[in-house]
Amino acid sequence: MTTNTAKGKKRIELGDWQTPPDLAEKTCRLLLDAGVSPASIIEPTCGKGNFLFAAMEIFPSAKQCFGLDISGEYLPEVLRKIEPFKKHLAATITQGDFFSFDWQKQIESMPDPVLVIGNPPWVTNSGIGSLEGKNLPKKSNFQNMKGLDAVTGKSNFDISEWMIINMLQHLKTRQACLAMLCKTAVARKILLYSWKNGIPLEQCSIYKIDSRQHFNVAVDACFFVVRLGQKKPILNCRIYEELTPNSPCRLAALGSNRIISDMVLYEKWKHLITNQGEPFKWRSGIKHDCVKVMELKKAGNYFLNGLGEQVELEDDYLFPMLKSSDLANGEIETINRYMLVPQRFIGEQTNIIKQNTPKTWGYLQKHVDLLDKRTSIIYQNNPQFSIFGVGDYAFADFKIAISGFYKNIRFRLISPYNGKPVVLDDTCYFLSCCSEQQAVVLYEILSSETAREFFSAYIWWDSKRPITLELLNMLSITKLADVCGKNTLLESLCENTSQHQLTMF
Repeated sequence: MTTNTAKGKKRIELGDWQTPPDLAEKTCRLLLDAGVSPASIIEPTCGKGNFLFAAMEIFPSAKQCFGLDISGEYLPEVLRKIEPFKKHLAATITQGDFFSFDWQKQIESMPDPVLVIGNPPWVTNSGIGSLEGKNLPKKSNFQNMKGLDAVTGKSNFDISEWMIINMLQHLKTRQACLAMLCKTAVARKILLYSWKNGIPLEQCSIYKIDSRQHFNVAVDACFFVVRLGQKKPILNCRIYEELTPNSPCRLAALGSNRIISDMVLYEKWKHLITNQGEPFKWRSGIKHDCVKVMELKKAGNYFLNGLGEQVELEDDYLFPMLKSSDLANGEIETINRYMLVPQRFIGEQTNIIKQNTPKTWGYLQKHVDLLDKRTSIIYQNNPQFSIFGVGDYAFADFKIAISGFYKNIRFRLISPYNGKPVVLDDTCYFLSCCSEQQAVVLYEILSSETAREFFSAYIWWDSKRPITLELLNMLSITKLADVCGKNTLLESLCENTSQHQLTMF
């Protein structure tokens, strides 16, 4: 689906990917076989109503049915098709905005057990924002994130995540089942939110579906099912590989305040979780949000930028750089990509560039329009051409680095290139090292089977960014060194590290 047409933008904003009738029927029969027997059925974003029609056919226990959709496009068709069902139950279909609708009043008017079923939009709030759409909740930072997390990618959320949590809040004192198609990552976020915030979930299940087959989209998706109000709440979830209870299954659970992917490995290595005072700290690479200007490729005596321009700059602010793809694939023998790094630390004034390196200043001024268009709030009220993720640590000669995006746990020992430290972009994470010897020891222990198993306990490979800064900083490097028999050597190499770390951090 292109976003270049008004129709395409509207479809994305409303999440108008209608659930195929055969998929709606299969999911409802799965619920029926699991013992779901609703008196009330609700589809909060009903579109063509395929879930409603399948549920009314399959659940003879249903007495009431309610559907809501923000678009009136399909309303006449749904109203016509629902007429025969009104002989057996009370059915209401109406046009309305999910975010302003009085769900508390609606759910209170319907008898238990309640089944809320559907396929809410899979788009994110930032995605809708980029389309200048309005189908959003009024409060965007509903996870109450603070600081940089509230203004960078972490505060981004899926609309379906907000909708499902909102419905669970209304259902938590009722006998109910919530069953939704959504991204698998969204289902995990909802589980974590519910477990942390006391929503009493029972019999949690994630059934993976083939989103390409059903919706022609490339995203890991699932049929997410939770029950409420009938048995004792639980803090685990069965994850099925297919849309059947007979498919291979594993158990995810809450541990160390996050969802654990592999409980066996978690129990084996949870004593390696870091405590306060850990001398090593993982960092993100440099964030600049202007690849076409700030990243250049070496072409003989010149550089080429992302606009195809031949560029000649002083050497002072240019550093060899690596990206996630460099860290994850093959051996790093040569580097021909460079990053223009106009600051050595966050907030450093940049007008000094004009005095010392006029070509670099002229280049930045030439592209000031592109640099000033960077929309992230982190660039506001900061010196012109500011970047983030810089400090002395970014310029350490030796680093241990890993990609955040690729689906492997592969650490790299990064050494200087042509006499300059190598910098990393913000798709990478790294440890800065005070010496080559220290880097060698850190690389060895982080490449151990112990470290791989530790991280594997927490990693969800279907995530967009499986490896995160939070995950890396969970592992105590000093405890890992002890397990690997390298603690004494690492301590001796760290004798001069204390002063080094004070400078680096």
